[in-house]
Amino acid sequence: MNPIYWSLPDAPAWSALRAEAVELLGPSTAATGIRVIVTSAGTGAAAPAGFTLERQAAPDGAVEYRVIAGTPAAAAHGFHHLLRLAGFGFSFFADAPPAEFAPRWPVTGDSYHGIPDFSVRGLLPWHNFLNSPTVWNPEDYQRYLKTIWRWGGNTALFHNYDEEPLAAFPDPVTGQWRAGKRMDTTFDAPWGGVKGIKLDAFGHGTSALFPFNQDGAWGARNAFAADPIAAAQAEFADASAFGASLGLNIVFGFELLGDPSWPGYRDLLAARLRHVLAAYPSLGTLCLWEQEGHGVRGWLDGACSAGLASLEETFGNAFDGLKTSSPARYREGLRLAALFGMAYEIVREIRPNIRIAFAGWGGDRWMRWGDYWPGLHRILPPDAILAQLDNIMPHSADRVASVPAELARERELWSIPWVESDGGGGAHASQWHPQEAVAQQAKLAQSAHALGYQGLLGIHWQTAGCEVNAMHLVQAAGWRAASSMPEFYAAYAQTFFTRSSVAIEVAAILAELEALGPSWTGNGQQTECSLFEWDSMPRLSPEGTIPNALAKLEEPLWAARAAMFATPEVEVRIICHFDNLLFRCATQKLPADALPRLATLRQRFAALGLRTPHARRLLATVDFVLAFEAIKRQLEPRGELARRHALLTQMTTLGLPPDPGWQADYNRRRQTVAALWPALFAAQQARLDTVGDYGNLANLNLKAWQAWHLFAEA
Repeated sequence: MNPIYWSLPDAPAWSALRAEAVELLGPSTAATGIRVIVTSAGTGAAAPAGFTLERQAAPDGAVEYRVIAGTPAAAAHGFHHLLRLAGFGFSFFADAPPAEFAPRWPVTGDSYHGIPDFSVRGLLPWHNFLNSPTVWNPEDYQRYLKTIWRWGGNTALFHNYDEEPLAAFPDPVTGQWRAGKRMDTTFDAPWGGVKGIKLDAFGHGTSALFPFNQDGAWGARNAFAADPIAAAQAEFADASAFGASLGLNIVFGFELLGDPSWPGYRDLLAARLRHVLAAYPSLGTLCLWEQEGHGVRGWLDGACSAGLASLEETFGNAFDGLKTSSPARYREGLRLAALFGMAYEIVREIRPNIRIAFAGWGGDRWMRWGDYWPGLHRILPPDAILAQLDNIMPHSADRVASVPAELARERELWSIPWVESDGGGGAHASQWHPQEAVAQQAKLAQSAHALGYQGLLGIHWQTAGCEVNAMHLVQAAGWRAASSMPEFYAAYAQTFFTRSSVAIEVAAILAELEALGPSWTGNGQQTECSLFEWDSMPRLSPEGTIPNALAKLEEPLWAARAAMFATPEVEVRIICHFDNLLFRCATQKLPADALPRLATLRQRFAALGLRTPHARRLLATVDFVLAFEAIKRQLEPRGELARRHALLTQMTTLGLPPDPGWQADYNRRRQTVAALWPALFAAQQARLDTVGDYGNLANLNLKAWQAWHLFAEA
């Protein structure tokens, strides 16, 4: 790229953007030609969060681009937007700089105003899987936060469970850590993996691929420190400071468990909040969460202390709407009101100026945290933010959860759709498989904007594995809520695959891949947050569309599920049974001929001969899906190998000698499946771009590979 003269204000507030200009454009030169000038002198149409881009011809013939903004943060968004127009592609794993600086000007005139659709834009990278921030090191945090910033995001939200280290605190009496443990490693095999497996037992030499090995285990380096909790907290403090130096709002929080009426509860909560706020001085917002699942089940009778009557006297009027329909959920409203009010007072005493948000698992049709919002709105201070994880089931609605118009006008609200899922929505379950849903996200962003949400964030675990959705949500939907799938894929293909006219074909292939549905297979896949199964979400019928008689059940199932929330105590297990049936209805809507279509798309894409990192990763992902499905279709209960295995097992159980013909056929088929595994691992090796990809490789070994061994040795 030709030398570019750039000019930025020389003040401490601009140091991050000056470093960015050096990294992306090189040292500022006196060369004639393109000039990029960034100034904070402008106000008006682009202020306070937006920016104005101007272009003009300078007297010496140079093309001059000017970024005008009211603050350094807004100027950074304008600067990055100009670079994206010039062809810069920012990625979690492989940035794509252009050969020349030639912005595609977005309007007919020489002035463009960029105003975000949402004042809060960003992502929520969730801990607890081996492909998530659980295994991040300092360099991973920095790459991630810088990418959000370059996409035009301004917020990164983090959450920790009490079995994770970041919200642990020293016991006021003993000084020992409470409410926290070290980060999980491969030896722990969280969420259904086989525990105690060392890397050298991984399949087909994949143990050698891991860049870090501590006594046969892999994970974040802090997990192996002498004090892993202290090490993890120190790393997160540094990451928060780095994010804040870019102008990002770093948000962190934990769940509020238990009964606020317990003696000593307030003192213990105050000790925890003091520690968290002292450990992370760079936080811009503290986000405290309802305990996961309690929005559904409520506060059960018998789990409440003698203080319930006092809570009802203080807060009961705020939750009248729930009192008669669902007493347990009414009591949960009282618990939340007391906990949030208590936490708000404590935080204001410790750090008066920090922003405070309260969040939970919500959605109109899912875990229903939003049902508590009207009551909480009545009792919480006006500066408290309400946020919710939206429907995990993408098929449940083409919009985010509704909110009363009055509430949206009077309080800041954040919607947090699922950039990727960990267990719901038909085939939206496996994080080894692709989950692209740009068309759906465009609808969610449009509805969030129309409903009055000020914040749009996306929950996810992986980075490279869910980059398409993450990039669209922050970069496109965050600034242009109407950004469509064709529009996004056209720019994505041209930026990361090829600058030639072939990009049109790439964009078409990307759209056709998304149309195959999550996982690109037309089938359900293993659930990330559960025990491994070869077919955890089978179709209602093996092929074709859902039978008419079953299709007629879907809406009644939704109605019956909704009715469960108007019972004295919601039975979560029954809700799960409804969800299982609804998931299968969703899966049945996926294309029955997805795999042949996927194989054809692979041929089309491979014929283009593209060699960029994103092209290599896309081809590897297709190969992975085809290889995994070839194995899965033999080992799932309907698979030919699984059926022969069951028959031979039955013969043995009855004390009969196995039929020699059946045994020989079974052995041949088992050898055929065994020969498929190298291709699967090779495909995963070809997409080891981020630490999260290594986490997926680990899970493949700890779940699928171990399941194969159990099957083959039986």
